[in-house]
Amino acid sequence: MIDAQSDRRNFRRMAIESGVEVTLAGQKYEGMCVDLSATGMSITVSDNVFKPNDKVYVQLTANGTSTPPLKADAVVLRIQPLGDKYSMAVQFSQLS
Repeated sequence: MIDAQSDRRNFRRMAIESGVEVTLAGQKYEGMCVDLSATGMSITVSDNVFKPNDKVYVQLTANGTSTPPLKADAVVLRIQPLGDKYSMAVQFSQLS
């Protein structure tokens, strides 16, 4: 279990479950954002096309709200198997 003292992150993560579109080299992929912080997000994807240091564009839309979508250029930090899917961590490089 991670507690406040052992978690050394600079920004807290917010657990969410919202669809996210990830664009890599002009190709769009659908994923699920599972947590979000001020500097990045964790995304579950079905496709194993991403690798560390890939530059991607992410767009997260809050369904059913008038909140504008979060759009950002990001860099893939890591991707690892998660059952029949993949868990991908991205760090924002620029919010748009």
